[in-house]
Amino acid sequence: MTEADNLSGWKDSGEPHVWVWGRSGAWCHEEFVSLLVTLRTSPYWPLNEDDVLKTLEAARNTYCDLERWSLLCEPPAPPKDDDVWF
Repeated sequence: MTEADNLSGWKDSGEPHVWVWGRSGAWCHEEFVSLLVTLRTSPYWPLNEDDVLKTLEAARNTYCDLERWSLLCEPPAPPKDDDVWF
């Protein structure tokens, strides 16, 4: 597979968004390097590192847009004992 195919597969997996969302849209260089180390042992490797960064930046832009538009929300609270019927 080519780097372009691998990048497409990684994007389609949703992993870039999961990674960005897990960091609330912000990360440091060390976290990025750690991601690259993880990707090197994944089925998506080889990848162009610049393309990985561009993909993460696009996901961050989406995250920031959703946050700005107040479309990000907290997960629902777990049900209380008296709310659960079984």
